[in-house]
Amino acid sequence: MNLSKHNHIDKSKMNILILMVFILGSFLLLFIEPYFNFSYWQRSMIKVSMFVGIPFFLYIRYPSLNPFGSIKFKGRTLLNSLLFGLVVYIFILVAFTLVQSFLSFESIKSSLLTNVNVSKENFIYVALYISIINSWIEEFFFRGFGYFSVSPILGKIRTYFLSSILFAIYHIGIVGDWAHPILVIISIIGLFFVGIFFILLNERNENFVSSWMIHMFANLAINTIGLHMFGIIQLPFLV
Repeated sequence: MNLSKHNHIDKSKMNILILMVFILGSFLLLFIEPYFNFSYWQRSMIKVSMFVGIPFFLYIRYPSLNPFGSIKFKGRTLLNSLLFGLVVYIFILVAFTLVQSFLSFESIKSSLLTNVNVSKENFIYVALYISIINSWIEEFFFRGFGYFSVSPILGKIRTYFLSSILFAIYHIGIVGDWAHPILVIISIIGLFFVGIFFILLNERNENFVSSWMIHMFANLAINTIGLHMFGIIQLPFLV
């Protein structure tokens, strides 16, 4: 076997592994949740292993693949993303006041306690983790690895849709029990378009740090509502 043919086979194997990791990883927590009573932190360890650990081992096996190359901090880009994130934070809080009648805080608290053992006693730690670290993990996997590594294989347009669809589906297991089914469907559709927007933003800035900043502030807004839900703080515009 000549060298060029060997390299072609090796690259094909790498491409197949990338796609398998991306697609199967996106569905992992969705499928294991009904069968295993994992705590939030156990689920988080599984997610870190799949979303960060396996891409890292792929990088060790195939040095030409660098899923961490899209981690770039640029001063002006970072500042703009932070400002955009603040706008998103305010928008989510305002939007929530309009849809809160469709939600049941008691159902959400019951779902969190039953499914992932999250309660008032540990919510602050979970909220900080979700807002800062978990948002980075998801952005790295769905945009850093999932877009920048997959688009050379499938092309940009196909990867826009694949990454965004998987990002939306991944959240079904998280928000599926939180609200009226119609609101859940609207949320999933919205997450698909959020995924598209995040990719376009990252592509423009050549990194996924931009979407991470916005994702972080979006999670901060949701967790601010969670702090109110658990009675840790009181927001006068929420019931």
